[in-house]
Amino acid sequence: MIKTYKLLNVKCNSCVKLIEMTLKDIEGITSATVDLNSKLLTIDFDPNIISEEKWIEELDSIGHGIDR
Repeated sequence: MIKTYKLLNVKCNSCVKLIEMTLKDIEGITSATVDLNSKLLTIDFDPNIISEEKWIEELDSIGHGIDR
């Protein structure tokens, strides 16, 4: 399932790397790409392996969340 979300607290390339590395290490996430200019996260995940809420919790835990 590929979805796009508006991110909060993304200000630099280090933020982008942290978000992408954190999400890509989670089982069930195939890809996670952040566009710094638009502050958009495009993520491909399998909801049968990881729920949307679970990976959003992981994102929140590193100080970055999505605009809900």
